[in-house]
Amino acid sequence: MSTRTVVTDLIWLSFDPRTGVALAPDGVLDVAVAGALVADLALRERIDLVDGSITVTDASPVGTTVLDDALHAIAAAGSTTPPQVITRLTSTAGRVRADEVAAAVTAGVLEHRTRKRLRLFTTHQWLPVPGQAAAEVAREVEAAISTPGATLRPHVATVIAVLDATRMAHRRFPSADPGQIATATTGSWADAALRAATRQIQVAITAAITVATTAAVTS
Repeated sequence: MSTRTVVTDLIWLSFDPRTGVALAPDGVLDVAVAGALVADLALRERIDLVDGSITVTDASPVGTTVLDDALHAIAAAGSTTPPQVITRLTSTAGRVRADEVAAAVTAGVLEHRTRKRLRLFTTHQWLPVPGQAAAEVAREVEAAISTPGATLRPHVATVIAVLDATRMAHRRFPSADPGQIATATTGSWADAALRAATRQIQVAITAAITVATTAAVTS
């Protein structure tokens, strides 16, 4: 299994490549990261969906800190539903995002820029560095999501599914083909178990975002 993760790809793709600004509010991005963590573990066959609940099937270390932490949190909670798991992981997703972005800047994968607006407000931009990993990921996902009939690798399909669940797919890739998104979200590229898990993750992400958005509007 590749050390490349859905959560890292998602975080890199969550910034507009032209403006460097996040494509969604922090609350939505935290839910997306939580869903991506669950998707990563499902792809690695560390968790399974049984009778509507997520169960850890292999608790041995994954070898990636963020995934090991997520696996430990799920194992500690016992058998829980996808919405419960995603809610639990959302509580630490902001830290995961910050750490991943900082690591990408240090590695020269993302460029961090700041701008002053009205001499009062500082805005932050994170842009993919040409030729580096974030730009290559964007190129691969764009080719997969924009080319009708293109074969979807499980990893890329899962990234697209999470982007779609968070309503970022078309914002990040305006040329996205609806048929390719449908293929990614229906899980026809996966076996039955992974297909069911992916679908439940999408539903849980959508529900969590609705709750977070409603809370933000009414607060």
